[in-house]
Amino acid sequence: MSDEDLDFYELLEISPNASQETIDRMFRFLAQRYHPDRSGTDEHGKFDQIVKAHETLRDPEKRAAYDIRHKKNSEYHWQL
Repeated sequence: MSDEDLDFYELLEISPNASQETIDRMFRFLAQRYHPDRSGTDEHGKFDQIVKAHETLRDPEKRAAYDIRHKKNSEYHWQL
């Protein structure tokens, strides 16, 4: 699955209206859960996706651009 197909809000288990504090808190929680060094987890790809989502949503310019794509994708999926 490419980054274009990922729903970063769903990945971080947050609302599109989430505050920066909520984004950071959920990132820390999920990063600890899926970190490759944690014993018993073999989800390096999931960890990489979480990092990518956080990098995008924490930057106001990247988040604004992502929100435009996210809204268009959401509207398209609702039409289906």
